[in-house]
Amino acid sequence: MAAAQKNRYGAVYGLAKGLGMDRESLHEYIYRETGRASLTELTDPELRRLVVSMGRMKDGGQRAPRRKRTDTGGNPETAALRRKLYALCREMGRAEPEKVVNGLARRMFGVERQEWLTAAQCQKLAEALKAMARREAAHEA
Repeated sequence: MAAAQKNRYGAVYGLAKGLGMDRESLHEYIYRETGRASLTELTDPELRRLVVSMGRMKDGGQRAPRRKRTDTGGNPETAALRRKLYALCREMGRAEPEKVVNGLARRMFGVERQEWLTAAQCQKLAEALKAMARREAAHEA
């Protein structure tokens, strides 16, 4: 028996204990999920799926939130405008243009991410960034 497989057996028993399952209810769960009577009959992929499903049960079915890139997806009509917003931020020397653009979108339009902006809103945001750049240039001079 491989060491990784032993570790997965331990993980299954540990998760079962954390879920308050006794040995009989664990075997019922295994049969319901895989159609097999015991852990030793499971293939490696089935064993991994079982560990994952029990982990989700333990976590209440919640998954860690995924961070979605804000420069992809969104309104396809505004893709070029959003790239322009990032370019304006980089010209101003901002380290994290994504945070700057999203922060301005939140303050100006009440949306959390710039990918949800309309074309008109993107234009207004671009004008605001240009005005910020002009103010910074005047301040430095």
